[in-house]
Amino acid sequence: MKNDLSRRQQMTVDLGKQINRHASIMLQELIRGGNGKNVVFSPLASFTLLSMLADATSGKTKEEITKVLCEGNELNQLVKDLAKLKRQIEGSEEYSSANAVIVREDIHENLAPDYKDRLSELFGGRLFISDNLAAHLDPWVRKSTGGIIPSVSNESMKEMMLCMINACAFVTAWKTQYEESAIVYENFHNADHTTSRVQMLHSYELTYVENERFTGFAKPYKGDAFSYMVLLPKNKKLLFDDPYFELDFSKLIQGVDNTFAKVVMPEFHCSTDTDLTDIMKKLGIHTVFTPQADFSSLSSEWLKVGSIKHRAHIEVDRKGTKAAAVAYDDFLCGSMPVVCPEEKYVLVNRPFLFAVVHNATGTPVFFGAIQHLDAQKGTGEYTDLEE
Repeated sequence: MKNDLSRRQQMTVDLGKQINRHASIMLQELIRGGNGKNVVFSPLASFTLLSMLADATSGKTKEEITKVLCEGNELNQLVKDLAKLKRQIEGSEEYSSANAVIVREDIHENLAPDYKDRLSELFGGRLFISDNLAAHLDPWVRKSTGGIIPSVSNESMKEMMLCMINACAFVTAWKTQYEESAIVYENFHNADHTTSRVQMLHSYELTYVENERFTGFAKPYKGDAFSYMVLLPKNKKLLFDDPYFELDFSKLIQGVDNTFAKVVMPEFHCSTDTDLTDIMKKLGIHTVFTPQADFSSLSSEWLKVGSIKHRAHIEVDRKGTKAAAVAYDDFLCGSMPVVCPEEKYVLVNRPFLFAVVHNATGTPVFFGAIQHLDAQKGTGEYTDLEE
């Protein structure tokens, strides 16, 4: 019994490491391709979608996806651990997610007989039959993200045969709210060497974070299940995509040293709409996009993935955080104030990384980078703080 428990715990640790590794790799690839734009995405949504995709494939197609996900671990065990992790994260009211597969009416009879039950059992997903996938996709997305992401459909989806999708949403307030006197207009120094006047939030946090590359803090949300983490590069000239870095939020959360930190951070909102197809190919996932794709575990229909896409939005302000993400792929026919002597100071007035982290598991449910903030309108007092 003890050995079984130890093995399950180890598998959970392995899964956490893999999701954190996936988060670091994906963020850097998104930054490289973003031309200096801000980036936000959900590592958990992306990881879940790839797991659903792997489960629906066979042969070389499955091997390529599994290698990106598991690094030698069994896919079946990973999927079981992923389900347990999601249940743990979704045990709080702040975060919710949903999985679905929407199939065009004229091919649904060709689905594998056990696929609907497998989708439900392994991923808690629902199977929908539709005569117009694009028209039925948006209502599901709006509902699953609480309206934060209203739509994802476009004209190119008219010929889509099937859509596999994960949607998630996170809405909550800070554990300690800001007083009006703690909100001041100040300078933010953008990555392109311009400066924007934005609203900054002042607070004291008991969660200073530091490693060899970053300083930062973790700010708790109401309920204490999640934290907002900011990581500020020690090297002001550091470009986030060079050199390569890998973050483990589980270690960062555990490594919080309860040192007081005076924190000044900006309000911001960020949206990212990205085609992940080229990134997936760079990671080694190729066959799923070709006529040689093997979806025999899903359908007898000749299918291939046209593209894998991800859309996310986040708002961080004086009240709290609101965020949502949708990861989906479309299938085509094969032819288609406290004074303390140990106090630290974290002034977030230049490009930074941010994450919404589930504290108990160290899972980053949202992750991103802010490189530029637009100047905000207002008549607040002008202040230019320097480190």
